[in-house]
Amino acid sequence: MKLQEKAKAFAALSDPMRLRLLGQLGLCGEVCGKELASSLAASVALVSHHAKVLEDAGLIVSRKDGQFHRLSMNRPVIEALFDIDQFSGREDCEEK
Repeated sequence: MKLQEKAKAFAALSDPMRLRLLGQLGLCGEVCGKELASSLAASVALVSHHAKVLEDAGLIVSRKDGQFHRLSMNRPVIEALFDIDQFSGREDCEEK
Protein backbone atom coordinates (compact mmCIF):
# COMPACT_ATOMS: atom_id res chain seq x y z
CA MET A 1 0.00 0.00 0.00
CA LYS A 2 1.47 3.34 -1.05
CA LEU A 3 1.96 6.16 1.41
CA GLN A 4 -0.55 8.36 -0.45
CA GLU A 5 -3.21 5.62 -0.16
CA LYS A 6 -2.49 5.27 3.57
CA ALA A 7 -2.88 9.03 4.05
CA LYS A 8 -6.25 8.96 2.26
CA ALA A 9 -7.41 6.02 4.37
CA PHE A 10 -6.37 7.64 7.65
CA ALA A 11 -8.10 10.87 6.60
CA ALA A 12 -11.27 8.86 5.96
CA LEU A 13 -10.99 7.38 9.46
CA SER A 14 -10.75 10.82 11.09
CA ASP A 15 -14.53 11.12 11.46
CA PRO A 16 -16.25 9.44 14.46
CA MET A 17 -19.28 8.36 12.39
CA ARG A 18 -17.04 6.66 9.85
CA LEU A 19 -15.20 4.85 12.66
CA ARG A 20 -18.54 3.70 14.06
CA LEU A 21 -19.67 2.58 10.60
CA LEU A 22 -16.48 0.62 10.01
CA GLY A 23 -16.70 -0.93 13.48
CA GLN A 24 -20.28 -2.03 12.84
CA LEU A 25 -19.23 -3.66 9.57
CA GLY A 26 -16.42 -5.40 11.42
CA LEU A 27 -18.93 -6.86 13.87
CA CYS A 28 -21.76 -7.69 11.48
CA GLY A 29 -20.01 -8.54 8.23
CA GLU A 30 -21.94 -7.62 5.10
CA VAL A 31 -24.90 -5.32 5.79
CA CYS A 32 -27.26 -3.30 3.60
CA GLY A 33 -27.13 0.47 4.01
CA LYS A 34 -30.61 0.69 5.50
CA GLU A 35 -29.81 -1.90 8.19
CA LEU A 36 -26.54 -0.14 8.92
CA ALA A 37 -28.30 3.21 9.29
CA SER A 38 -30.78 1.67 11.70
CA SER A 39 -28.07 0.07 13.84
CA LEU A 40 -26.16 3.38 13.98
CA ALA A 41 -29.31 5.43 14.69
CA ALA A 42 -28.50 7.60 11.66
CA SER A 43 -30.26 8.51 8.44
CA VAL A 44 -29.68 6.44 5.32
CA ALA A 45 -28.39 9.59 3.58
CA LEU A 46 -25.79 10.20 6.30
CA VAL A 47 -24.61 6.59 6.25
CA SER A 48 -24.49 6.66 2.45
CA HIS A 49 -22.33 9.79 2.50
CA HIS A 50 -19.86 8.36 4.99
CA ALA A 51 -19.83 4.96 3.28
CA LYS A 52 -18.85 6.68 0.01
CA VAL A 53 -15.84 8.33 1.71
CA LEU A 54 -14.76 4.97 3.17
CA GLU A 55 -15.29 3.23 -0.17
CA ASP A 56 -13.27 5.89 -2.03
CA ALA A 57 -10.44 5.26 0.46
CA GLY A 58 -10.68 1.51 -0.22
CA LEU A 59 -11.70 0.65 3.36
CA ILE A 60 -15.07 -0.86 2.49
CA VAL A 61 -16.57 -2.53 -0.55
CA SER A 62 -20.10 -2.19 -1.85
CA ARG A 63 -22.03 -4.58 -4.01
CA LYS A 64 -25.45 -4.12 -5.55
CA ASP A 65 -28.07 -6.67 -4.49
CA GLY A 66 -31.28 -5.82 -6.32
CA GLN A 67 -32.21 -2.32 -5.22
CA PHE A 68 -29.97 -2.44 -2.15
CA HIS A 69 -26.27 -1.83 -1.67
CA ARG A 70 -24.56 -4.28 0.64
CA LEU A 71 -21.47 -2.99 2.43
CA SER A 72 -18.60 -4.91 3.95
CA MET A 73 -15.18 -4.17 5.42
CA ASN A 74 -12.25 -4.53 3.03
CA ARG A 75 -10.13 -6.52 5.47
CA PRO A 76 -6.99 -6.94 3.31
CA VAL A 77 -6.73 -3.16 2.88
CA ILE A 78 -7.33 -2.51 6.58
CA GLU A 79 -4.70 -5.10 7.54
CA ALA A 80 -2.23 -3.50 5.12
CA LEU A 81 -3.07 -0.06 6.51
CA PHE A 82 -2.01 -1.08 10.00
CA ASP A 83 1.04 -3.10 8.93
CA ILE A 84 3.70 -1.00 10.64
CA ASP A 85 6.52 -2.54 8.59
CA GLN A 86 5.06 -1.02 5.42
CA PHE A 87 5.36 2.60 6.60
CA SER A 88 9.02 2.60 5.68
CA GLY A 89 11.61 0.03 4.75
CA ARG A 90 13.09 -1.94 7.62
CA GLU A 91 16.50 -1.51 6.02
CA ASP A 92 16.37 2.17 7.07
CA CYS A 93 16.54 1.10 10.72
CA GLU A 94 19.22 -1.57 10.57
CA GLU A 95 22.58 -0.90 12.15
CA LYS A 96 25.37 -0.12 9.73
